[in-house]
Amino acid sequence: MNFRKNEGYIITNAMTIGESEIVLGVHEAQPNMFVTWECSGKNDYY
Repeated sequence: MNFRKNEGYIITNAMTIGESEIVLGVHEAQPNMFVTWECSGKNDYY
């Protein structure tokens, strides 16, 4: 199983809205830490 990761966060959910993707990530070492990003191209998080 392939996981998408960014900055130590595993992307657990993604939703496409128009041309953008909004992702939710959970920190792989501290599972009580979450982050959301907008993403393009499956690897450009901002």
